[in-house]
Amino acid sequence: MNRSVEAAGVALADAATLVGDSGLGVALSELVREVWSTNVARFAPEEHGDTSKSLGWQCYENLRVIASRRFLGDEAVPAEERWDIPGLWVGTPKNVLTMRLSGISLVFKKAPHVQGREPLWARFPEWETESYIRQDLARKNAVVLGGTAPRNSQQGELPFGPEDQVTPGRVRDFMVVWGGDLNTGETSGWLTVPVAWPELHFAGVTQLWADADGSSTADARRDEQEVNEAIAAQGDLEPIVRLKARPRDSQGEA
Repeated sequence: MNRSVEAAGVALADAATLVGDSGLGVALSELVREVWSTNVARFAPEEHGDTSKSLGWQCYENLRVIASRRFLGDEAVPAEERWDIPGLWVGTPKNVLTMRLSGISLVFKKAPHVQGREPLWARFPEWETESYIRQDLARKNAVVLGGTAPRNSQQGELPFGPEDQVTPGRVRDFMVVWGGDLNTGETSGWLTVPVAWPELHFAGVTQLWADADGSSTADARRDEQEVNEAIAAQGDLEPIVRLKARPRDSQGEA
């Protein structure tokens, strides 16, 4: 297996265990489920002109605000809903929902609307089309896993060194990708290692939760296994960091 991919997998497994054992995984699944069901219930394209984009933005804003309130113990939040997770920090730097827990950092992204609650990892948007936060996170992980840091803004492609010379570092920045089914209201959540590698958006994915136990969950599990097997099979992987124009952040992220 490619050393960079292997290192990403080890870090991902440890992070998933930490998120699960701390209780954060349960807290996140409950929050996402609550926000998604609430917004699906009031989603009315014909009456109010709602779109998949407006639905995604509304969910993001709700996640950002409610997570902050539950972490801070806002008076409006019932005591039983407040998050009392040792080592957890929740903030919104640059208006982006960010969580830190025992040395790891988490940011969030909703899977494309058409993919429902079963992300199609190979069909994710290019990071160059995402916000600064997400693109920088993917680029940072690529560098940590053995890439070459860019020295100036004029460089277009920076190849990694030969495989036998790669000494991957420890990934500490992760992305929680979640999705929701518009018809059933069911959700799922995944912990991922986003990377800025050619034709590869993630160096590893693992499921944190999935509502119900239907066939769709099994399908998502198979997709996860297939993605990780494809990643592991790329022994001659030569990741690069590409520098391209990217969109400016607005008031937040979906």
